[in-house]
Amino acid sequence: MRYLVIVVLFAVLLFSCENLQLPQEYVTVKSPCGDTVDTTSKFALLEVFPSFEVSVVTGNQQNFWVKISELNCSAVTYTLSKPLGTITQDGLYTAPASISGTSDTVYLTVQSQVKKSLIKTFPIAINKWSSSPCDVSAVTYSLRRDSTHVR
Repeated sequence: MRYLVIVVLFAVLLFSCENLQLPQEYVTVKSPCGDTVDTTSKFALLEVFPSFEVSVVTGNQQNFWVKISELNCSAVTYTLSKPLGTITQDGLYTAPASISGTSDTVYLTVQSQVKKSLIKTFPIAINKWSSSPCDVSAVTYSLRRDSTHVR
């Protein structure tokens, strides 16, 4: 009889453990950073740098990097809203060699591979120069003669 009571208590305990769930703020997921397991927090934060308005000149590059708090893995996926330039999975954006008009905009989306709800989207302004930034062909010089500077 004693063994029956122990078996029944063990069965009740086992059944209740099957329905046991982790608190909502922590969920265990498989990490794309290797065979480790990350415990992700609902308080995790994805930051993308540079964090200010980004403007890139045609043919130039801009490097982006991320910081994810509360996660052991910072693996992210970079995607562009349209094929206006390229971005590597290391975060190096290369603007197209040319664009129609003087400027255009592409939206960059950065998403955590561990916690899909961590996502940021922001614009990258693409501009083209109409001339070299160092073009001095239109600069004129004149000689000013006044008594204070001429000896």
